[in-house]
Amino acid sequence: MTQDAKDDQKTAQEIPPVPILIVEDDRVVAELVTLILERSGFSVSKASRFVEAMSLIESIRPKLVLLDLFLPGWSGLDLLEEMKRSGLLSKTKVLIISALGYREVVQQAIMLGADDFLVKPFDMEMLTDKVKKLTDLPTGAG
Repeated sequence: MTQDAKDDQKTAQEIPPVPILIVEDDRVVAELVTLILERSGFSVSKASRFVEAMSLIESIRPKLVLLDLFLPGWSGLDLLEEMKRSGLLSKTKVLIISALGYREVVQQAIMLGADDFLVKPFDMEMLTDKVKKLTDLPTGAG
């Protein structure tokens, strides 16, 4: 192995995992998405409620929030609006993941500051590619 290859390998190992927060009340979906993203090298935290999500966003400062629109007592749009009001969208990107893919809902989410929208059920490779794109990592196999 050349010195450059050793340096590249060392640098890749020194890069800390990108923090991601999944805000999803369906445990099965949250666990599946966590498993996929952790296998891709991301550091994943989970929340299922509005207050828990806001607390984690403020404390861990994720680079990306995967946000479901249906949460107990609140909507994901409420959380998105609060993130915008609090200035938390300036350094955090948001990928909406929802079974509700109506044009109006997508447009509202984008207007509130969401960066992308993925309709459930979704392909895991597509999810990983969108996450990598939104976190400025190369997309494709892996």
